[in-house]
Amino acid sequence: MIDIVNEAIELLNNGDVETAAKKLEGIGKVPPADSTELEKAKFYEARGNISMALGEAEDALDAYKFMIGYEERGGESKSGLGNSHGKVGEALAALGQYEEAIDEFRTGIEMMTEAGSRKAFIATLNFQLAECLYATEQWHEAVQEFQNTIELAATEPDDRSLGFLHYRLASTLEPLALFQQTIEEVKTLMEQLREMEIQNAELEELLANYQDPGVSYASLATGSYRTSLEHLIDSDDRDLEARVWRDMGKLQRSVENLNNAVDALENARRVWDENELEATLGSSILLELGEVRLRLENLNAAEEAFGRIAEITDGEPGARALVGHATAFSRLGQHDEALPKADAALQVMAEGNPNDIPALLDGLATVFEAGGADEKAQLIRAQLEEMQG
Repeated sequence: MIDIVNEAIELLNNGDVETAAKKLEGIGKVPPADSTELEKAKFYEARGNISMALGEAEDALDAYKFMIGYEERGGESKSGLGNSHGKVGEALAALGQYEEAIDEFRTGIEMMTEAGSRKAFIATLNFQLAECLYATEQWHEAVQEFQNTIELAATEPDDRSLGFLHYRLASTLEPLALFQQTIEEVKTLMEQLREMEIQNAELEELLANYQDPGVSYASLATGSYRTSLEHLIDSDDRDLEARVWRDMGKLQRSVENLNNAVDALENARRVWDENELEATLGSSILLELGEVRLRLENLNAAEEAFGRIAEITDGEPGARALVGHATAFSRLGQHDEALPKADAALQVMAEGNPNDIPALLDGLATVFEAGGADEKAQLIRAQLEEMQG
């Protein structure tokens, strides 16, 4: 049996999932009774791996649980058992059972650490733990685990992997940076309310319970993005490099560092353009760049960015890009160009993110008002009032 299992595993490792599954099916649904405990564990490991590759996480979870049971009875090493707990965690995470997955990953990491396993192997489980913490919005814990993962992975450095890990660390710091930015805005608002002798108990409580970390999360995130880029320069992953530049630009935009945002987004565009990367990535970069250019009143540059989106998306740029394009034309006084874009945006508004709709409608109303389409503007304003209660 074990030879067939090994052949199935080799086929799976080479990407031939279907043949691997058929090979394992030849053994049956359970391993032969005369197999050793560890051979039975190997059978269920292969079955679990194939199920994961087929997207059948529930079947994989069942198989991995059988695997661990046989490994424990067969005297599997602590390092091997730790790795197996990681497989259980992976299946649980695929099922969205993140808290249970976190427990399995922590168990696996502890066992592998105690066994003196290679740190680069432990890094794999630590990365999956960090991603589960991220998925459950446990930001501080996720930051710590991404930092731990980077430390473990650095023992066998690979520029692409380290670049990706620093990118994920920066992405995890970003929600903390945005909340910190919100707190600063609330402080400013509270000062204004106090000057007007207006009290707001809810905001007062928010500020009273906020513990200042004494660091700028935006600066930490930016530093992580830059460290990621330093590693990626020596790798061949230009797609990831463009995404890092883009997301750094989005962060700078969020914390109102608009000129820094433009610099990062222009770098993202350069990498995307020079390497002829996918249109979806280019569209996301140009959308952010166009909107930042609008904020800075760089109207010709904004119009060019939005126009380029239309070119690379076969004339289907989406509501946000159409509203941005209409706004750029409107501010340039080119209302004959602006109004058709605004009409097109209305037609596809429902296809976008529902959270964006109020701001987009407000932008369209402004475009219609500036272009003399008062009736359309009034209808949109009425719709906005109804949406806002």
